[in-house]
Amino acid sequence: MEKIKPSIESFQKTKNELVAKYGEAVEDGKGYRIKPNSESWKKFEAEMNKLLDQKIDLKIEQIRIDDLKGIHVTPRDLDLLNWLIV
Repeated sequence: MEKIKPSIESFQKTKNELVAKYGEAVEDGKGYRIKPNSESWKKFEAEMNKLLDQKIDLKIEQIRIDDLKGIHVTPRDLDLLNWLIV
């Protein structure tokens, strides 16, 4: 998680900036929102799609199945982690 945390934080920051740019302040003054039927929705959607289409490079080391000895993992979790195990 530590390796992807900066990318997630950057995504959240940019998304919030887009909502502030194209949205409107909420009544309590603590943030912004944008509604799909607003006039600026299409511009927001276009910029969000560009953001979502960005690729990031992650260097994640795979682990060997032998490294999991003594660890209790459900078959479902093991299946989800399959891409990570050599």
